[in-house]
Amino acid sequence: MTAVTPAQRRVQVTPIHLIQRDTHSLANNGTGMAPYFMTIALFVGCITLNIIYDAGQRHGKYRYFALAWLDKMSFLWGFVVLAASALWLGVWQVNGLRPVHPLATYLFSLLIILAFFSLVTCFRLWLGLTGAWLMLLFMIFQIGCSGGTYPIELTNPLLRAFHPYLPMTIAMSGLHQTISLGGSITEQVAILVGMVVAFSLGTLAYFYRHQDVSAE
Repeated sequence: MTAVTPAQRRVQVTPIHLIQRDTHSLANNGTGMAPYFMTIALFVGCITLNIIYDAGQRHGKYRYFALAWLDKMSFLWGFVVLAASALWLGVWQVNGLRPVHPLATYLFSLLIILAFFSLVTCFRLWLGLTGAWLMLLFMIFQIGCSGGTYPIELTNPLLRAFHPYLPMTIAMSGLHQTISLGGSITEQVAILVGMVVAFSLGTLAYFYRHQDVSAE
């Protein structure tokens, strides 16, 4: 057996020194949780609006179905933009949230609510109130998959498998960047813009399918 010298023994028991570098320091826990709760609030707002207001109900006669769609959607888009703006003013003025990129956070929240609204409204139009309730269940599922409360690594394999592909995950990822990390949100923006386009076409298809419905 080879003898261990005192010098070798000292090397073997030398403790490991950890070096930690914070990308950006957070003022408090609320700042870290803001993307999670902002995303939930925006999704809940879209579901609530679609339960209360029937986007498919006609209030006038239009020669072209696209004009009926544009008239209805422009009103609702304006409403959800105001809702997202009210949320932003609340977290900025009342809660004292100070993102790394304030303007990007605000604009990205507008894109989030437009994407969520397009998704929920498409299901609401085609499936009626059943579609709105399905979106409520979908939101609850996303909350479990988002990793907002606990790290996604602590959840079960099923939730981890769906985690990267869910709208709320994409939204939270972008808000994390604009609020605290300061990184790029190009990928998140592209995905949410794609959602707006795809599900807006879905709502437009509904108006085309039901263009002969009488106005009430």
